[in-house]
Formats: sequence, structure tokens, C-alpha cells
Amino acid sequence: MCIRDRLRNMQQSESAIKKNIKLKETFITKPSRHIVLDAPEDLKTLWALWESFTVLDNILYYKWKASENEVLLLVAPREIRSLIFYQLHENRTAGHLGRERTLRSIKRRV
Repeated sequence: MCIRDRLRNMQQSESAIKKNIKLKETFITKPSRHIVLDAPEDLKTLWALWESFTVLDNILYYKWKASENEVLLLVAPREIRSLIFYQLHENRTAGHLGRERTLRSIKRRV
């Protein structure tokens, strides 16, 4: 199984990400608030930032404006967040940059 398939499966196993992908595929513009009125907070957060997300190949990405360019960042499923943190903070080659610099590094990638 390729990495895209694994990421897609991980996102599909997380309820808020899965539902946000479905909403993005169903609605061209941001749906009304009543669609997420009874939804969990994590889905409401994704809904509130509607314009900042896009779906490509059934994978949810966050659109981040870096200078003049728009960069697509993977919306990391909870399942891999600790691994991402480890790779960018604890790993011997990561440099152990401290909390704020590590978070900035993570936000530039996922």
C-alpha cells in the first residue's frame, strides 16, 4: 500500500476529517451553520476554516500562504501526530529546537 493510500485510510478513520472531506465534496461553498450544529467541536473548527481547506485525491489539505505561494499541508490524523512530533523534535537529526521552534517547523510541514 502506498503512502497516499495509508494517509487516506488514516484520515477516513478520523470522524471529523472524514466528515469534512464529505462536506467539501458535497458543497461548493461553505454550508450553513445548521449542517454542523450538533457536530463535535473538531468538525466545527474545520467547518469554521472552510476556505482554508481543499481535498485532493480524497485527502484533506490545509492551504497555507507562504509569501506569494500557496502551499498545501497535510491535515495530519491523530494517529501520526506523535510520530511527526518525534521526527521534528526528538529525533537525533531534528536538533531538539525547543517548543516554539518545533511547533513552527511542524506547522510549515503538516
